[in-house]
Amino acid sequence: MYAARSKITELEGNFAELTGKVEDMQAAKEHVEIELAEAKAQVVSKDKDLMARMLRLPS
Repeated sequence: MYAARSKITELEGNFAELTGKVEDMQAAKEHVEIELAEAKAQVVSKDKDLMARMLRLPS
């Protein structure tokens, strides 16, 4: 009985540790997704600026 309870306690600890790691990874993923969206917005903005400059150039 003691061995089973000890194993359950160990597994509960492992579960808590892994849950924490998953939460950390989810937070990191959200951060990266925000950075990616910002980078995409910058690229779109620069692309629009470049297109506007190209249209203003004399042929």
